[in-house]
Amino acid sequence: MNGKQQQEVKTKTGPVGTRAQTAVSAPMPDLTIAQTAVLQWQRQQGNTYVQRRLAQGIADIQRDCPPDCPREPRRRVPGLDDDLVMQVEDAIDNSNPQAAINLVVNALAAQGRINTSELDGGTMRYGAAMTDEGHTTSYWDKDPATHPDARMLPFEVTIGPAALTDVPWLYATVIHEWRHVQQFRVPMAMADRDAATEADAYLNGIEQAWASGLTTEQVTELFNRLRDDHWSRLTDPTIRASLQPRYDAAQAYVNSFTTSGLAPRVFQRLDMVQIFFATGSAALDSTANTEIGILVDRANLLRSDHPDYDLRWTITGFASPRWQHPRRGEMPADLNQALSRQRADTTLAQIQNAFRAEGSGNCDFHIQTCAPEAVTVDDPTWDSLARGEGSAPALAEGRDLNSDDQHDRRVDILVEFSPGPRVPTQPPGWLGGGGGGV
Repeated sequence: MNGKQQQEVKTKTGPVGTRAQTAVSAPMPDLTIAQTAVLQWQRQQGNTYVQRRLAQGIADIQRDCPPDCPREPRRRVPGLDDDLVMQVEDAIDNSNPQAAINLVVNALAAQGRINTSELDGGTMRYGAAMTDEGHTTSYWDKDPATHPDARMLPFEVTIGPAALTDVPWLYATVIHEWRHVQQFRVPMAMADRDAATEADAYLNGIEQAWASGLTTEQVTELFNRLRDDHWSRLTDPTIRASLQPRYDAAQAYVNSFTTSGLAPRVFQRLDMVQIFFATGSAALDSTANTEIGILVDRANLLRSDHPDYDLRWTITGFASPRWQHPRRGEMPADLNQALSRQRADTTLAQIQNAFRAEGSGNCDFHIQTCAPEAVTVDDPTWDSLARGEGSAPALAEGRDLNSDDQHDRRVDILVEFSPGPRVPTQPPGWLGGGGGGV
């Protein structure tokens, strides 16, 4: 390479999650009312899903996404505008990783946080064969150790497929590699060079987690790699002492995620449906199954658009005051309480069944049980709740003991969502330390 001298550093900031992609196959009809929503469903869910949604009628499509429904990023990156984040998401979805990288690099350059003149070709290049997220190589026209007039050439920075799991992770990888560019401007010759430069770059990434929009899990992943792969290899006491305050602050930052450092969960209503039962019965009829299927469709659509949102299900069963076949020694109120809980449990089981059926499309959840998928409604993160209220609410509303109104023989299904991933509430400034400049 014409006598060029190089220094290398490889980055391993592995993916925390992946996102499934569904290809567009057939063109959609021109639906001016909700064309954008329908095309988005087709791209994300496929034609079978779209056909089922269209069968519900235009009113339901409008309810799910009215004509003025604004598009939002799947994940927000506070350091980038929402419009730009969506462009990067589109580039990743359309298998155009270089365009995604260019968008992030150019945006940071426009903010004065990256100098593209120091990058070979003015950008960071995509490397399809890479297994690491990033790789930075510095070049000199002569050996700087023996030639005082050696001139540094533009840096080669390569970004691998693992960096493109989502926009925040790509952003974090870009600032990690740019940190190496900053480090390599000065030739380094020390035993701990690799460990020291990696430790500094990881600390810098943690200090800027707020701007990256990384989840707490992703920030924890960065710290674990810092601690396990690099910090343990630092043997030079001077270097270790210079980084120790930043390391301690980063550790305290990650520890705070399990105490007060998580964003509070604020839930908003997605939908609420009521399904009704025959007197004394906890069996679901075809109308109830259809309502559950539509509700699961809506929840899946939200999950597809926003995989980092949390869903919360509250399933509440009720019973009318009248009990047709009281048992000796048991009060109707006790029996109605048990019946209302049974209705809630039956409904929850069918919701779980509906989610499992959505997996392959080969199972009709109305009539059979399917093998569960990795994520179901009873996943602990979904915070599911089924409960029975008996006939007490009906009596409180003034119904008499012989009342058997259909309204009181029901289950309420409330679905709520909490926008955004669980992210640190503290901006990186409280860490202190020397992480300034990306």
